[in-house]
Amino acid sequence: MTRYFRDPVHGLIPVDEREVRIIQSSAFQRLRDIRQLSNTY
Repeated sequence: MTRYFRDPVHGLIPVDEREVRIIQSSAFQRLRDIRQLSNTY
């Protein structure tokens, strides 16, 4: 089963179940808090 992530720049991005499991892992989710431009999001 393929899921789709909506991205404002790239449109719909197809993701299979194996990739979803990787994205939902705790190691991957820690990357959410990384900011490249200091205080901006």
